[in-house]
Amino acid sequence: MNEEAQKSLSNLISLSYGNDKYQICIKDFLLSWWDEVTFGIFDMHRLSCLDDEKRKDISNVFSYLCLTGFIYPSQSTPYFEKLERLANWEWENREELRTGEHIYG
Repeated sequence: MNEEAQKSLSNLISLSYGNDKYQICIKDFLLSWWDEVTFGIFDMHRLSCLDDEKRKDISNVFSYLCLTGFIYPSQSTPYFEKLERLANWEWENREELRTGEHIYG
């Protein structure tokens, strides 16, 4: 992953926690890469809610994914742990929503 894509990915991960429309959009984009079976396929039309800077970050990461064939994030990369943490955070949110203990926000 080139430096620009790494910076974009880092920006996106840091913005993905929360319940604003753009945060949910970014989180869903990242998690669909992490595990599309669990988190679903991302609809690119949803990017319309993002500003130009965030769409540029998505574009940088998406370009990288296209070049690599959308392979699962490697554990040897510096962002693997951050994506794993995001996925676990989302799992906890879903479980708490299911049980009535909502933690978003």
